Amino acid sequence: MHHRDKALNRGKTLAAVGSIALAIAVGGTIIYLTTVQRHTIPHKRVAVESIPWSWENQLTFYDPPTIPTNTPHGTLIRIERLAPNVHLPPDSIGYRMLYTSHSIDNSTVMVSGFAVIPRKKPPSGGWPVINWAHPTDGLAPICAPSRYQYLEVPYLNWFTQHGYAVVATDYQSLGTPGVDPYLVGTAEGMDMLDAALAATEIPGYRISYNDILFGYSQGGQAALFASQIAKKYTPNLHVMGVAVEAPAVGLVRTLTSLRRFSTLNGLYVTLAFAWSHTYKNLPLSSLLSARARSKMLLGSLFTECQNGISNTYKSIPAKSLTPPGLLSNSTFLALLHENDPGNSSTDMPMFVAYGRKDIIIPNSAYQSFIHKACHSDPAGVYTFISPSAGHGTILQAAQSSVEKWIQNISAKRSIPSNCAKSINY
Repeated sequence: MHHRDKALNRGKTLAAVGSIALAIAVGGTIIYLTTVQRHTIPHKRVAVESIPWSWENQLTFYDPPTIPTNTPHGTLIRIERLAPNVHLPPDSIGYRMLYTSHSIDNSTVMVSGFAVIPRKKPPSGGWPVINWAHPTDGLAPICAPSRYQYLEVPYLNWFTQHGYAVVATDYQSLGTPGVDPYLVGTAEGMDMLDAALAATEIPGYRISYNDILFGYSQGGQAALFASQIAKKYTPNLHVMGVAVEAPAVGLVRTLTSLRRFSTLNGLYVTLAFAWSHTYKNLPLSSLLSARARSKMLLGSLFTECQNGISNTYKSIPAKSLTPPGLLSNSTFLALLHENDPGNSSTDMPMFVAYGRKDIIIPNSAYQSFIHKACHSDPAGVYTFISPSAGHGTILQAAQSSVEKWIQNISAKRSIPSNCAKSINY
């Protein structure tokens, strides 16, 4: 069995039957002893640490504690209020989370993220969730969104005002120790789904298992993979639909497009470094030229976020960034295809938005993905194509359309597919 299938099959053992929590004080820390009955194996008490906020605690929050080796994925381990300077919507409260997920080799990993919850009485079933996946931010721990003063969730105010809790993963090893498996779709998808499971265990709040996946750019790829594996990996989550804007699709075509502009070198370097650590049969020397592998340049991946990495690498001509014959590397090509969204059906309603002026992901990649999705997804695909938006401005251009789509999905109204129009656009 493939290592990814082992991780997905483990999710079949989950059952949503609620939890019972008891809080005790230990020093300055509140420990919530939670009988997590949602997981059918093992039935055990899991200590959820509630860390009082302080600047010192904020730094140590991400240090993973020792947990039992059989702790199920999606288990909440630790929470802490977001820093006082974090910009939150009115009448909401925010927590950073530490929770368990799986790596692609089926080992347990600790992942950080955050949740923003409305400060009012929840509906009878608990707050439905917008499960957000962020775009490329870099690989250094300081780049984890849960550390930011600005959470950078599009439409965040609208979500909380319309009765949603927002749950977001940082992705594994971004914030927590290790190297983030950047653009490794299955890992990102598991991180998203486990964040939603973990959020249901935040003591004192009612978060439902109703989940809408939402991602942009890298996060679009993550959301699409989450939609493909959700039924098998987290069958107790009710994933209602998936919305993506400028998703990272068609990775071979996208890589070819990136190599036209040296200003986009940083995106490829981030991918190369992450994959050389994730896939042991893919050494960094097979992905980056000797010039690009200089210690001085590679150091930016540990000290800078994505804009800084791009600034460091933009002086290298794009064609000098990689060794000759990169796209003849069969191992690399196979992994690019493996991490392409759309290789299996989501079987849930889908919203896809992109702009015709996008220079990062070519329109042909979007069109190819939509064509596959329209022919394989029986639940229907609705697309929004802006003739004037680029990769960054699609979020603003598509705002009213995606908000309306989310409202319709939440109300369980049928949404007609516009596949015929979008394929021929």
